[in-house]
Amino acid sequence: MSRRTWFAAAVAVALAQLALAVRDGPVTFYGPLALAWAAMLLVASERRDSPILANPPAWVPGALLVLAPFAWLARPGYGPLDRTAALASGIGLLLLAGGLRELPRRGRELLLLALPLISPFPRQIAHAVAPLRGTAVFATLFLRAAGVPAEMDGQDIAFSGTGIAVLESCTGVEQLSQLFALSLVVLCLFRTTAAQKIAVPLLALACGFLANAARVAAIGILARDLPATVDLWDGAGLYAPVFSAAAAAITCLLWWPLLRAAPRRRPALPDLP
Repeated sequence: MSRRTWFAAAVAVALAQLALAVRDGPVTFYGPLALAWAAMLLVASERRDSPILANPPAWVPGALLVLAPFAWLARPGYGPLDRTAALASGIGLLLLAGGLRELPRRGRELLLLALPLISPFPRQIAHAVAPLRGTAVFATLFLRAAGVPAEMDGQDIAFSGTGIAVLESCTGVEQLSQLFALSLVVLCLFRTTAAQKIAVPLLALACGFLANAARVAAIGILARDLPATVDLWDGAGLYAPVFSAAAAAITCLLWWPLLRAAPRRRPALPDLP
């Protein structure tokens, strides 16, 4: 199998999966799926080596893994198994390219194709890591910084004769999972040091957390002054994505100086006579 043929097959599989995902799946599914395939294809296209011709024993499991996800993606509705589609087909494509010996060399591609398993976080993980107390604390601090005399009462925030309850859905876990997935894409696309590998996702999570706390504080002010507009900014409201977009933009701006310090490739030493 030539490199061009393999890449064309990968693009075709990606587009077919996205078409089925958009038909029935929520944006929280097909968004990470599109990001995973796009980043994986970018990494694969930058490789200078051509895929190795796989031995015939690898063709059958490879083809089955490529095609199997379409069996559950084609069903009406969205199910948790759909999130494994990119990784399963990706493993199959790599088996078709070079057999089992190709998989260890393609760690970045496999990690990128696993993004739909990470974003959004599985329900149990989301429940365990939801920063309820931290969100309430920082939202209160933001309100006080804005001149609002806010006080905490458990997970509730009281101010100016009204208040808001900070629930698990207010903690921005979905936004945190998106930024964490984006940080993994950055780590797969850029050469980084060990310290940068730690700093990039931590910076993304910190920006997402602070942006969400600011969102909760802003919604609290809207609930006090303009209660009719709260639904536009909360949950699935028309303007709700503004905070996520702002968090992503701020994160990318902060990544820029961090990644500019990435290590340079060492020049090859001349062969000794």
